[in-house]
Amino acid sequence: MQPDPDRRLAVERFSVDVAMDYYRNRGWTVRELQKPFDLNCTRGSESLHVEVKGTAGMPGTVNLTPNEVDHAWKHRTDLFIVYDIRLQDNPDEGPDAPRYIGTFGVPVLIPGWRPDKSDISVRSLTYRVPWDQAEDLIDDASRTSAQS
Repeated sequence: MQPDPDRRLAVERFSVDVAMDYYRNRGWTVRELQKPFDLNCTRGSESLHVEVKGTAGMPGTVNLTPNEVDHAWKHRTDLFIVYDIRLQDNPDEGPDAPRYIGTFGVPVLIPGWRPDKSDISVRSLTYRVPWDQAEDLIDDASRTSAQS
């Protein structure tokens, strides 16, 4: 995962742009959604969902949400990955211009993607903190001086 949010955003944007170009060049009408999947593609009566992943590194693993996996199990979905993405400073310095832009990436496609459970590993968990059980360790005097 990209630690710099501007770089992460540029990798994501470049990946989606490459995927959109790929499907449009094959006659699909493409609409960007982001959730519960990235692209909705239609061509005549055909409909296809596309999950897009991008990485500045080499291929290996990609991060998925449980919803992305669940959606792919239930709907016709392609997994479109762009790896080895190269970024450069954006020459456009407008107020809404992104800091970085993608200049190169290697696209790969897994058509009809159905994630196999054996290929999924849990690397992190989200913990809901029971705040009603937490003890506040900062006394009122410290809290007041810290806010000043």
